[in-house]
Amino acid sequence: MLAVRYTEGTTCEINSNQPRETVVYYVCDERGSDGILNFEEVSSCYYEIIVGSRWLCKLPA
Repeated sequence: MLAVRYTEGTTCEINSNQPRETVVYYVCDERGSDGILNFEEVSSCYYEIIVGSRWLCKLPA
């Protein structure tokens, strides 16, 4: 798994004007369906995205 954090996004009015934040998790998906597996707003203006890719399965652990 590889995680990439994006900070300093657009202003979030419902969260004291703090910037939005997103973490994208890249994971092995042996089914071969490259793309977004899940998107969730974990808390106000904080998002997590899981992206599956068959290419990550070929990397050594």
